[in-house]
Amino acid sequence: MARDHDAGRLQRPLGALALGPDYVEAVHAHEDRVPAAAVAAIAARIASGKLGEADDLDVRPELGREGAPERRADDGATGWSCALGEDGDLRLRWWTRDDGAIELRDLAG
Repeated sequence: MARDHDAGRLQRPLGALALGPDYVEAVHAHEDRVPAAAVAAIAARIASGKLGEADDLDVRPELGREGAPERRADDGATGWSCALGEDGDLRLRWWTRDDGAIELRDLAG
C-alpha cells in the first residue's frame, strides 16, 4: 500500500474490525497464493473505508441462491467480497454488520 501515507491514515482511521471463526485458518490455507501480509493490507483498506476508492479490488456483494445479496441469518449482516492476488480468482469475503463493523469471514476460490 505504497500510495497510502500518514495523512491518509489520519483521514480514514481503521474502523471496527472483527475476525470470523474461519478467517485465520483460511488465510493460512491460502498463503501459497497470497501472502498473509497482502491479505492484511487489503483488509485494512476495507475496514478504513478505502474500498470505494479502489477499482482494483473488484468489490461486489456475495449473492445468495436467488441472486439477491447474501444476508447472515442470525444478524442480517451483508456479505461482500473482493479479488486477491494477481489472477483475482481468490476472494476475501467479509460481513458488514449493522453496528458498522467489518467482520472478516474467509478466503474463497
